[in-house]
Amino acid sequence: MLQEKHNLIVDDEVIAIEALKQLNYYRLCAYGLTFLDPSDKEKYIYGTSFSDLTQLYQFDFAFRHLLLSVLEAFEINLRSKISYHLAITYGSEGINDKNNFKSIYNKRNELVYDVFISNLQVAIERGKKKPFVAHHLKKYGGKFPVWASIELFSFGMLSTLFGIMMDKDQKAIAIEFGIKSAGLLNGWVRAFLDLRNRCAHNERIYNMPLSQPISLLNKDKKYITTKTNKVFPVVLALKRVTQNKSLWTWFCFELKRLFDVYPVVELKYIGFPYDWETIL
Repeated sequence: MLQEKHNLIVDDEVIAIEALKQLNYYRLCAYGLTFLDPSDKEKYIYGTSFSDLTQLYQFDFAFRHLLLSVLEAFEINLRSKISYHLAITYGSEGINDKNNFKSIYNKRNELVYDVFISNLQVAIERGKKKPFVAHHLKKYGGKFPVWASIELFSFGMLSTLFGIMMDKDQKAIAIEFGIKSAGLLNGWVRAFLDLRNRCAHNERIYNMPLSQPISLLNKDKKYITTKTNKVFPVVLALKRVTQNKSLWTWFCFELKRLFDVYPVVELKYIGFPYDWETIL
């Protein structure tokens, strides 16, 4: 079908068959959307090969794992800053007092704080075999200081917690990252969570819009000439909050290497400008 119906060049059928045994047909073909003939969407542009699709898949796979390295570093940094601030401000168990957080309700008219605490209890139950959880259950009757309980949070729970923190507390965390606007950082955290989940669940990043556009610092807005729902604006926001400079240098080096290895990649489909190296 790929050869006869869709006009795709398959140089080595044995290799192609083996690739299709490992990759879902629809997953692989999604990487061919940018190669479709505008005059006939059932066919690929003349000269498009099976190798073009597999190379885009391989790039996307490596790109996702590269992004995860930086996203996970930010997540760990955010955990540390939140746990320290809440402990200093409200005490070791201040997280258990709903008065220390905003009264925000979700679409089901549930208090977000109550849902968060319920999810925390589920996380404690699931992690009860972990040494530090078992220790606190046995020695402290299940009382967890925030610097311990926060290690059980998923990135989603961490994002939720930051979202319901008081404005002054969000502001303090934002300043720790060198960001003046707590609202801006809150939007970034949600965007990082969305990107992290997509990467962790092997969802396509190349030529795929993210859930929502994000706002950037005023000094960075001039770098965005395409829609802000591509991945580049999120990467630029990541640069602003990545405090491990050696990690960021490594990230840029590896990203440049990926672009060199996979010349089939078109920067516009991930929102990258041609001078991305200078910007990042």
